[in-house]
Amino acid sequence: MSPEERRRTIIEAARPLLVANGGRFTTKQVAEAAGIAEGTIFRVFPTKQALYDAVIADVLDPTPTVEAFRTMPEHHSLEERITAVLTLLYSDMDTIEEVFMAVHAMPSDDLSPRKPPMKNCDGAPTRSDDLRGAMAEAIAPWRDELSVSLEEAAAWLRSVAMATSHPFLKRGADFPPELAARLITHGLTKGSTRP
Repeated sequence: MSPEERRRTIIEAARPLLVANGGRFTTKQVAEAAGIAEGTIFRVFPTKQALYDAVIADVLDPTPTVEAFRTMPEHHSLEERITAVLTLLYSDMDTIEEVFMAVHAMPSDDLSPRKPPMKNCDGAPTRSDDLRGAMAEAIAPWRDELSVSLEEAAAWLRSVAMATSHPFLKRGADFPPELAARLITHGLTKGSTRP
């Protein structure tokens, strides 16, 4: 197993333990879940805090979602593509929410959550920039149907996805991606339903 594969295996084993136990997961549990010796963890991560930080960084890494946007199957309409975009966004947000709910519930004597910077100090693209760029590319074939720029449409889709998936904002309303995509594409009025 390469060092990167070992690192990935440990992170993937630790994530569900973090969700289930907060910071009270043990490196022994991680080793058992990963099928490795406990000492192997400390050859990759010098401390449990370093492992915890790596799991959080992995959850926030937009690369898998960006790649999923870039490799979407063909769709025949803007509404179908927006449904697929929202499905990916909801999944991404669910993953982040699951981990951060566990982190938020951690007692103060557990690991110390590190607040990620909202903007990269070096001017490099942020997670949001990467996601918006990939979404803009995903809907680019329908640019002539849009009333706003691709960048504005992507930013708006992300905002809608956040509002319709956040448990405190949706307040019991169910917004499956198909419904949200239909409303985004055709509006709220009866005369604006599918052609």
